[in-house]
Amino acid sequence: MQQYALSEDDAFVLTLEQEFAQAFEEVVTSGTTASEASKFMQGYLRKQLNYRCISWKDSHFKAHDIAHILNLLSRKKITVKSAENALIKALEEKTSLEKAIHSAGLLGITSSKELEEAVDTVMNEHAKAVADFKAGNEKSLHFLAGHVMK
Repeated sequence: MQQYALSEDDAFVLTLEQEFAQAFEEVVTSGTTASEASKFMQGYLRKQLNYRCISWKDSHFKAHDIAHILNLLSRKKITVKSAENALIKALEEKTSLEKAIHSAGLLGITSSKELEEAVDTVMNEHAKAVADFKAGNEKSLHFLAGHVMK
């Protein structure tokens, strides 16, 4: 673990389970930095596995799943909270992380066109709130913004 510049504590946690350590190495060789992989795997991932008393070996996750979610995080396509929610959903439903991300709608809006479409949809579905806002009701704007963010 010296090659990854990890602390002794980090190395200990990552190597408690041989398969977990191997997965860590695969994730790092896929292009994720060792510090990012270590933080996510021994933090968010290990927390969810431990909560359910599941070892890495007994989970259905593969290193490429974790590499994928870390890639989405690094490109700011999802948030850390969304990544953790995807872990929870995937573990509870025994599905892949990718399916969990998509089925839960955890990918954020990534272009201005998507945002414009979301705003148009909300405005069309909530014409009364739009009219209320135009009439000076500022609470309507908060209502509309909340629906766009959903």
